Amino acid sequence: MSRIGVAATEIVDALFRSIDARDAAAVAELLTDDAAMADEMSKGWVRGKAKIQEFVATTFAAVESITSSVSDVFIRESADHATVTLMLTQSYVLDGRQGALVAPT
Repeated sequence: MSRIGVAATEIVDALFRSIDARDAAAVAELLTDDAAMADEMSKGWVRGKAKIQEFVATTFAAVESITSSVSDVFIRESADHATVTLMLTQSYVLDGRQGALVAPT
């Protein structure tokens, strides 16, 4: 694996550690200013590092706990970037209710 692939793996690990810790600032530190994320609840997009941090902080405020694990990680590398896909298994307590998801990401 190249330096880019190793960096991508480290970022994915840091991202899910930050999510599980419910640390919106740490999540934002991993993003570029032009980052975008899908909001599955509204079926829309959240665009920009600051907006994503705000969205994630609001979500984390409603979540009591998050536990994430990833599997089937695949990294496609090019000269200057890597694309990572994975299977996410996550459990959480949101608004007092236990939830879980398994999703390709």
